[in-house]
Amino acid sequence: METKQGILKYIAGSAAKGVKFEDEPNTWYNPSSEEVKQQIKDEYKGRMVDITLVEGKKTVFSSMALSEEPTGEDAVVTEEKIDEEPEEEKVPAPPKEEAEEPDPELLEEDEINAEKSFKLDDHLTCSKEELYYALNQIEKMNFDPDYDCESFDVMNKTKVQIDKKGSLNYASWAEVWKKLKQLHPTSTYRIHENREGMPFFNDAEIGAFVKVSVTVMDLTHTVHLPVMNNTNKAAKGLQLDVVLINKNIQRAFAKAIAMHGIGLYVYNGEDYPEEEGK
Repeated sequence: METKQGILKYIAGSAAKGVKFEDEPNTWYNPSSEEVKQQIKDEYKGRMVDITLVEGKKTVFSSMALSEEPTGEDAVVTEEKIDEEPEEEKVPAPPKEEAEEPDPELLEEDEINAEKSFKLDDHLTCSKEELYYALNQIEKMNFDPDYDCESFDVMNKTKVQIDKKGSLNYASWAEVWKKLKQLHPTSTYRIHENREGMPFFNDAEIGAFVKVSVTVMDLTHTVHLPVMNNTNKAAKGLQLDVVLINKNIQRAFAKAIAMHGIGLYVYNGEDYPEEEGK
């Protein structure tokens, strides 16, 4: 399991019990359960602690413990040990540097924000895991500086195989994914799931939609796409089946890749982008 070690700087006073470390003052780490919350103690602030991260979660931890040995007044020295030590002039130890006190106004603002984020539970349509993922993506908004206009231009000018269905042009998900991975091998994607773990979100009155995210060089684009039948109408009720949902996930996947540039021109009705000099 992945662990993190650092000096505990701040513990939220709200029910969230989130924590921050000195080396990452802008990142919240959240306990995975009520039992883990009990392991977070106020006396740990300013001291070195170890947390064990939940597998697959970069900011959610399953345990916390002190990682430093007791020093100073916390250390226990027996009388026998004192007798054994030779008499020598005792040199006073340098004063222990006190941890810098955080700004009270910033603390109050952090607590309010943390409390608000968990008050949303009554109205959330996603799981807490999805919320943690979204917050983590917001923290990554300062994405890789290599992703610039030139990077997008290269992807936007990449040619893909165009197929036709009726009067519509489209590119297969396999084609655009292959082109993307050839340019950026570390690219990833995510098919979002509802509370029950199903890869679609449904409403009995308006229909269903799927949600897919594609990340290139730490920049994520997310596409919401309604589940449509063969006549491009919203599928509802008994029309919804696993095959139809899977087809629309593939369409949303291709469209999310197009948001990064590859195959984007397909949605403008062009067969291929115009080449320079023509």
